Amino acid sequence: MNQKSSQRSHELSDETRAALSEKMQAQVVEGRRLGFALRDNEAVTSQCLVADMPGTPAGEVSCCGSKDFLIDEVREFTDPDGQPVQVRCASSAILEMTDAPVHRHAATLEYYIILGGSGRMVLGQGESERIVPVREGSVVLLQPGQAHGIVSDDPAVPIKALLTFSPGLAPVSQPEYRDEAIVHARTSERIQQIEQAAKEPSA
Repeated sequence: MNQKSSQRSHELSDETRAALSEKMQAQVVEGRRLGFALRDNEAVTSQCLVADMPGTPAGEVSCCGSKDFLIDEVREFTDPDGQPVQVRCASSAILEMTDAPVHRHAATLEYYIILGGSGRMVLGQGESERIVPVREGSVVLLQPGQAHGIVSDDPAVPIKALLTFSPGLAPVSQPEYRDEAIVHARTSERIQQIEQAAKEPSA
């Protein structure tokens, strides 16, 4: 497997990113928590749950990378016809990421706990935007509204991280309930733009 195909296995195509960017927005979606559930179990509970982390995520390729869901928050929303709809929203997941979009959430508090690999993250927007290194053991708190994205130092070696979301994040297959807006298609490209701008002489 060449480097490009290895990288792409953990990513959405540019075309899919563009399509999702049109469908999704950072939004506060009112919903009621019904409980939590393990991804491979339909039972919804208010009791404690224990999930085992997989060695290598083998689930869907989401906005940020290859993902295996661990524990879902089951939330009830109201559809356009006024009917209740239950949605399994990610509360915690394991991801492998090589070059995620820079994105933001309106109401979702998120943690990145880096389990393996190394790379850089873009955090914030405007005057607060900065680039920070991350590696195994790094813990990143992302407040609602803060743009963020991650790219691995080596495209052939993805960053592995445990991500948590509060409230739970609806799946990309149900963008009407998902709190996420893509700001830049690729973190690597945004870093290049930031670094290039820093080299240009001030007016």
